[in-house]
Amino acid sequence: MSGLKVGDEAPDVTLPNEDGTSVQLSTLWLDKGPVVVFFYPEDHSYGCTKEVCRFRDGYDDFLSVGAAALVGISKGDQESHTSFRQKQKLQFSLLTDKDGEAQKAFKVKKQLFGLIPGRVTFVVDKEGKIAHVFSSALDL
Repeated sequence: MSGLKVGDEAPDVTLPNEDGTSVQLSTLWLDKGPVVVFFYPEDHSYGCTKEVCRFRDGYDDFLSVGAAALVGISKGDQESHTSFRQKQKLQFSLLTDKDGEAQKAFKVKKQLFGLIPGRVTFVVDKEGKIAHVFSSALDL
């Protein structure tokens, strides 16, 4: 489970998306509504494909209850993210966290004896506070 708790300030990091455009996370949530930020280990793997497809399939439901955006974060590079996003027909951006900056800032712990990045989902409200934290490691 993550070290960040409900009510904590969400870290504001800037990461490149699949097109190479820098995305400052706070611009997604401040004054716009809640944003779903999910961390996953690897593009194209079985578990991660299943996870991102759940977000894809529920995308309209998230928006209908007021979410301003969804964004996935992993260490995958832009080429991998572009391929994964196109293949799975994702409506949301995937951000590259090559050096683990966002993972560290959000205090996402590694899994499987520290071998792979954690699988955690955060809902960040429009004030930049963590509204919900879900560990998605066991529910694939």
